Amino acid sequence: MRSTTIVAGITAGILGTAGVATATAATQPIGIVFTTGTTKVGTLPGVATATSAAPAAFQGTIDATSLQATFPSSTVTLPDGTLDSVDFGVPYGTGKLVLKTTPIGFTGAPNLTLFSLDLTGTFAYQLQATIGTTTYSCNSEAPVPVTLKGTAINPATGAYSASGSQTNLLLRAATPTNVAEGLFCTALALKVPPTAQITSTFTGFLAIPGLIPVPSAAPAATTPPVSSPTTSAPTTTPTTTKKGRLSVTVSKPASVKRGRSTVTKVVVRNTGAGTARSVTVKLSAAGKGVTPRSTSKTYTTIGAGKSRTFSVRLRTKATSPKSSALKVTAKGTGGLSASKSASLKLR
Repeated sequence: MRSTTIVAGITAGILGTAGVATATAATQPIGIVFTTGTTKVGTLPGVATATSAAPAAFQGTIDATSLQATFPSSTVTLPDGTLDSVDFGVPYGTGKLVLKTTPIGFTGAPNLTLFSLDLTGTFAYQLQATIGTTTYSCNSEAPVPVTLKGTAINPATGAYSASGSQTNLLLRAATPTNVAEGLFCTALALKVPPTAQITSTFTGFLAIPGLIPVPSAAPAATTPPVSSPTTSAPTTTPTTTKKGRLSVTVSKPASVKRGRSTVTKVVVRNTGAGTARSVTVKLSAAGKGVTPRSTSKTYTTIGAGKSRTFSVRLRTKATSPKSSALKVTAKGTGGLSASKSASLKLR
C-alpha cells in the first residue's frame, strides 16, 4: 500500500471522510515498541538498551493535520542497559556498568518521502558502576538532545527502526559531596569525554490503531462450483482463528480529601487464545473536578494470557462532589472491548 494512502487514512480516520473534525478529537493514538536496541557511549562497548523481554516503548498521539506525534515523558520507557566485566583502569579494575536513561519528552516529525517518522527528544542519563561492593554513579551534567532518524515503515506489519547519534556531555558525581565518586567520574570521563559520541540504534514496530498495520482486507466473494450429480463435493474442515478477549480490573481508589490526589491500579488482560492487537485504553471520571492525570494508553499487542498493568493518578478539586467513579474502557482490533468502573469516595 502506498504511503499516500496511509497518510490519507490517518487524516480520514481522525477527521472523517468529509474532512470535518469529528466529535472525538483531531488526534489518534500512536505506539512504538522497540524490541532490539543498542547504545554506544564513547569508547565503551555497545549496551543492549532494548530487548524483547524489556522493550523500549513510546506511547502518544499523532495530529491529523500536521502528522506531528507527541510522546510525553510519562509514556516513554527506556530500559536500563548493562555491561559486565568492564575494565575501568587503575586503580579501579573490572566491574559492572549500567546505563540508565530518563526521558524528558519526545516528538515525532513525519518524513513523507520515506513514509517514516523521525523522533526528536531529550533525555538525561547516568552511568552507574559497581566494582566489588562499591557503587559509583555519574550523571550527565545536563539533559542530552537526540534525534533518531526513522526508516520506512512497513504498512502491512508496522516494522520500523530508528537510529542517530549526539555528542556526549561531561560526567558529574551523582553525590557532589562524595569525593571518591567524584574522582571515579573524572577517571570514567577519559573513556567517555565530552567530545565522544552517543550512538543509538533501535528496531521494532509502530502502530496506529486501525491504520498501521493495515487491517486485513476481507476475502473476495467467489461463486461456488457446480457439483456433478454423480460426484459428491469434498468435505472440508473450517479453519478456526484464535481470537483475543479483553478484561479490565480497576483497584478501588483509597478515600481522599477533596483537593488532593489518589492513585489506583489498572490491569488489562487478554483472556483469549489469540493475540490482542492495537489495544487502546481510555480513562474518564464521573463528576466535575475529578481528572485522571493520564486519559489513554496504547499497546501494540497483548499476547494470549498476558496482561498490562499501569497506575493512574486521580486529581480532585476542593469543589469536587463527595463521590465519583473512574471508568476504564479497553478496545482492540477485531471488535475486542471491555470496560470496568471503580467508585471514588471524597472527604
